Amino acid sequence: MMSGKSKGSVSLLLLLTCLLLAAAAHLGLLWSSRQFAKTQEALAARQMRRLNSSLMQKYFYERPQAGKWVALDSVLQPGGVDVQIQGSSSYSSDNLIYLLQFKAASGKYADAAQQISRLQLTFSEAQRNLAAKYALASVKTKGLEYLPQQSLYIQASREEVRLPQMYFLYNKALNGLSIDNTDMDGLHARFYYLNSSDALTFKANTLMLGSSVVGKSGAIIIGENCHFPHRVALISENGSITIKKNTRLDKALIMAYSRVIIEPGCKINGFIAANEIQFLGASEFTADADVVAPFTSAAFVES
Repeated sequence: MMSGKSKGSVSLLLLLTCLLLAAAAHLGLLWSSRQFAKTQEALAARQMRRLNSSLMQKYFYERPQAGKWVALDSVLQPGGVDVQIQGSSSYSSDNLIYLLQFKAASGKYADAAQQISRLQLTFSEAQRNLAAKYALASVKTKGLEYLPQQSLYIQASREEVRLPQMYFLYNKALNGLSIDNTDMDGLHARFYYLNSSDALTFKANTLMLGSSVVGKSGAIIIGENCHFPHRVALISENGSITIKKNTRLDKALIMAYSRVIIEPGCKINGFIAANEIQFLGASEFTADADVVAPFTSAAFVES
């Protein structure tokens, strides 16, 4: 026969077991609720990214006036998640560089906010006209004896070699460019603005794949035997651009406020504009007006 003391012990054990099971069930419910909320938030973030991308495609051929506007005000399903997408456009003061952005946000899931951006670079009418006829435009030239194709040179005005206002890209384009990564992965149709006094050097004997616009406050050096097979724009605001020997640029825009130095044996298709162009030996040049057509970056997502 079970004593009262034994019955009390069993009852207490059962009670503790029930409490532990109830606590486990409660914790499981809390975990499930939190996981569900995380899943809902992740789903809302994906939906907002898709909406941003759709709006970016819609405005691909449009350039709205500078300012902000509500591009979409709606509710996402499932869950009835409110979402508002704000569009914004801005321009450099010379109207040659354009930034379009869409930012999607929800009051319910603040951390799910998504932003997508796209940059576009255009060129002055004078430069477009020059590039249709000439591969080279400069105010001053040295080593012209190395240039057999005299018809490719024009004594340009400073206005004709003026750079787009690249500083507009500060904090809007990528601010870092790892040459060790890009020579393996390519340039990915992105815009870069490197605001440093250190020279940007492309290593010798490199095949640099992909299209890009690279703006640099200082010097740019292209190592010897490099090959850029795709469309690129390399622009130095305050420094020089040096193209070392036997470099091949198949579709390039090269612009420098200071000078462009070209070593012998290069083969360049495109347009070079600078206050001064210096030839250190014979190279081949062909004009290509396409390099001063509007250059649009890939849309890049920021969360």
